[in-house]
Order: sequence, then structure tokens, then C-alpha cells
Amino acid sequence: MRSITIPKPFNAHCHLRDDWRMPIAIKYTAAQYMGAVVMPNLVPHVTTVAMAQTYREKILPAIKQLKKGSNFIPWMTISLNDETSADEIKKAKDCPWIIGAKWYAGSTTNSDRATNLKKMYIVLGYMEKVGLPLLIHGELGDRSVDIYDLETRFIDEVLTDIRKEFPELKITLEHITTRRAVQFVTEMPKMGATITPQHLLGNRNMMFGWAQNPFYQNEVMKQGLRPHWWCLPILKGIEDQIALLKAVTSGNPKFFLGDDSAPHGKNDKESACGCAGCFSAPHSIELYAMAFYLIGKLDMLENFASVFGPKHYGMEVSTETLTLKKKPTTILREIFVSNGNILVPFGAGETLPWSVKN
Repeated sequence: MRSITIPKPFNAHCHLRDDWRMPIAIKYTAAQYMGAVVMPNLVPHVTTVAMAQTYREKILPAIKQLKKGSNFIPWMTISLNDETSADEIKKAKDCPWIIGAKWYAGSTTNSDRATNLKKMYIVLGYMEKVGLPLLIHGELGDRSVDIYDLETRFIDEVLTDIRKEFPELKITLEHITTRRAVQFVTEMPKMGATITPQHLLGNRNMMFGWAQNPFYQNEVMKQGLRPHWWCLPILKGIEDQIALLKAVTSGNPKFFLGDDSAPHGKNDKESACGCAGCFSAPHSIELYAMAFYLIGKLDMLENFASVFGPKHYGMEVSTETLTLKKKPTTILREIFVSNGNILVPFGAGETLPWSVKN
């Protein structure tokens, strides 16, 4: 196979920011995807339809300036909190460009405000009633819990009860990282899950340079922290990585693409307290293609990238196409933006076996 053409993919989870990073994030995301679900964890969070509209009105002009990707659709979300009302949920459901509401439990960038779970149940009841999907960053916000256990503990202690209490609520468990998450999503009804390229291609040993990653047998690994692999949820063990690879190549429509591309300035990543997040947008679909290709399942990429996400959210598959060629491409080491700002792409300097045509 020298090339593969698929419907233009759908990105069910990305961060576009609202500052100097936004035009760059939009440029690369729109070039590869027909649309993307935009996260609301700005400062302050996007908590109302009015705020989402203001944010969207910042995004649309940047899209119009593009030569490639000008048909890109930003699907917006609102962030749930203790003050979210039934009226706001209805407004979100009635808004044609809002895809769902996001719940953060206080465990990632700009989400350190805890929510009252009892009040949240009232909100989730409204969402179930009107049919508005719930998107979840599935980790506990409890700082006393081991960071590697946050996802599993959240599923066992919080999400299991939510699933039982609201059986008709459509839920997307974002950027899953564990065998437990794969099992839960597979077994439970009304569930979907996004999976990122970094969690398919890497594990915690790779992040620390401690042991050889099975995908990079020929690379000489030096021990040391790789800050641009640091993200939340944090990379897990090899067995969890293998479970994710099996999930995305299983043909199960519950698992679909969401790259969680999260741009942070180079100085913010390479610092004494580096930010969590991988800026995968510049070569997002090629990173996914690499994961599928290396395990001999490239034919499964189309459903995962282009079909299952739209199906989950009740959309049509794109009529546009994207072609990948068996031609090496090297990821830029740095992207210089403005006023001395620099972004470092995920996988900077690595050569990928597949590239997007043109």
C-alpha cells in the first residue's frame, strides 16, 4: 500500500486557545480535519452559550483567512459548574453548533475548581432529559491520589454511579489511557471514548527514557524526562498502551479520534514546572497513521478517524477526502510564532513513515 484516501477526519477533542497560540492551532487542525470539538477550559471557563458564541466569533475569522481548511467547523462546548442551570442546558441543546457539555473534576489545565457532585447530578438529569451529550475528563481531582490511578479511581468511584443513575445520558470519556477505561467503555451502553496519538505511540517508560518503547527499537534512548510527552492524563504502562491499540483497531465504533492537541509555549513546557499537554496538531493524522501502520492495521484508520466520531455525535461523514502517502515526513523541531513565542510540536524531530498529500 503506497497511499490511502479516507473521508476527511473528524477530531473529537482539541484545544484552540484564545491568545497568540490560536491562529497556529487552527491552521494545523483545519488543514487535516473537517471539524473539531473545541474544549472550553479557557480562563475563565466557557460556561454559557453566550460565552461560547463570543469564543466562536474569535475562531471563525482565523478560519476564513486559511487557504487550506476554510470549510473547517468548530464544534463548541460549555463547561459545567455548580451554577449551570436547566435553562442553560436547554440553550446549549438548541444551539446548532454546540455539541455537548464538558465536566472537569479538577485534574488538568485551568480546571482546578472542584464541583459539587450532588449539584452536578441535577445538571446531568437535565442533560439526560433534553439529550445533550456529556464529555468528561475522566480523572479524580483529589491530590492525595497517585497520579497514575486517577483515571481508574474516577471510573470506579464516580463514573460507574453516574452511568447507573443516568442510563440514557450519552457520555464521551475523553482521552482514555487505561485497560480499565477500555473495558468500561466497551461494556457500558451510551458510551464513547476518544484516544490520542501520544497514548497510542508512547508509554511512561518512553516519557522518562527509562526503557525501550516497542515502536522505537532502533532508537538509542537516553534516560531523562521528555517534557513534550508530559500530558494529562499521564502516559501509562505498556499493557495499557497495548489495550488502547487493540481498542482502536477492533472495529468497535465506541472508540474514535480525539487528539487532545494542547499548545503551550516552549518556555512553559521546558521549565521547572512544565505545563501538561502535547501539541500534536501539526502532524496529528500522520501520527495516528504511524500507530496503525506499525501494527499492520492501517486499513482500520478510516473508521476510527472519519466515521465513528461523527456517528457518535449524530453527524454525517465528510464528503471531502484526505490522502496519506507512504512518504517520510519529519516533524519540525520548533515553530516560531510572534513576539519571540515558540511552540514545540509533539514528536519534534521525529520522522514519520506517512505524510498528508500536498
